[in-house]
Amino acid sequence: MSVRRSVRMLSAMLVAGAALVALSPAQVQARAMAPGDCPVGRVCGWSSSVYVGSMAVLPTGSGCHNAPFQVRSVVNNTNSPGGLTALLYSGSNCTGRFLMSVGPQRRYPTLPEPALSVFINW
Repeated sequence: MSVRRSVRMLSAMLVAGAALVALSPAQVQARAMAPGDCPVGRVCGWSSSVYVGSMAVLPTGSGCHNAPFQVRSVVNNTNSPGGLTALLYSGSNCTGRFLMSVGPQRRYPTLPEPALSVFINW
């Protein structure tokens, strides 16, 4: 399956309500990426460990945000004064088990278990 077709299919799923957050097709990449592909000032999650699979650029507004898929690796590419911290949860709507805190300029190639939501704390 081509990358373009994968992106279209994933975009259609998002529009159909598969994700509870509004992500544009440009924010979800259906190809292997590297931690350096996460835009500066953003938090990114991957659908597989070691930054493989689909990459989502997660919202950076304060509060709870659901991920478009189970996040299995994460990069916090922010470096602001005071720092943005991403708190990862196993359930949607920041419920379930608290998995970990991901501070500015931190990356984790493998999470202890998949995350379904992130609470952004400025």
